[in-house]
Amino acid sequence: MKKFLLLLPIPILFASFVFLVFKDKIFKTAKAGLQVESTPQARLFLDGQEVGTTPYQSGELREGEKVVRLVPEENLSPWETKINLTEGTLSYVYRKFDSSESSSSAKIVTLEKLADKKAKALMVISTPDSSLVRVDGEEKGKTPLSLDNLTEGEHEVNLSSPGFEEMQINTRVTNGFRINLNFKLAEKQEISLPKEKENEEKAEEEKSDDLTKPYVLIKETPTGWLRVRLEPSVNASEAAKVKPGEKYPFLEEESGWFKISYEEGKEGWISGQYASKVE
Repeated sequence: MKKFLLLLPIPILFASFVFLVFKDKIFKTAKAGLQVESTPQARLFLDGQEVGTTPYQSGELREGEKVVRLVPEENLSPWETKINLTEGTLSYVYRKFDSSESSSSAKIVTLEKLADKKAKALMVISTPDSSLVRVDGEEKGKTPLSLDNLTEGEHEVNLSSPGFEEMQINTRVTNGFRINLNFKLAEKQEISLPKEKENEEKAEEEKSDDLTKPYVLIKETPTGWLRVRLEPSVNASEAAKVKPGEKYPFLEEESGWFKISYEEGKEGWISGQYASKVE
């Protein structure tokens, strides 16, 4: 029985991706699939023909190059890109529209069949170039970057560049395919806080300074929160979530992870990628 390889986004905004395998009864023919999402909603055109609005998904497309054009319903500029669809796989396009191109972001995920069925690869490209790539919290290099030594299974991929918002994806590396990740990072926007709000934040910072050192300070994250896990691993179960700017008692450190006391009598591990130890 033939199989259909599917990329499933979780969640929609700053989506994470899990590479899953489904039986072909979902899609009766071995055609190519495409899923398109956007924030805000937009009209979708494929090769110049309007096919609906986002979110959109079809498993009945022919493989090959497609021109994807999104026209947002709000007063924002349209966006267009090209994507290569591969038979038997579901490609993914996500666009977050903002007031300017520089502050907008995008993700494009495609799969490419390899001649060697036992081979596997991950290709990461980005705008801007030379963005730092971390896989499972470990620095792997800068974009454009090709990796062919990852183990089969799920991996967390993170992209960062000075002056740009970070982006993150979870993807499953599978034998016989190259996963292509194409990111367009959004420039960080300077936000001026009202004086009253600024004073409130300063007061909160002074209050938190009463915490006995060493403590752990939570940094900004792409999602606005950070998972607390039961063990120092991205595969460990989630115990809670903490927010940027919060501070917690430091307990110990292991392989780039910090153990904290996030509630009275409750302990867990957070990634050192989004936290710093203050001594």
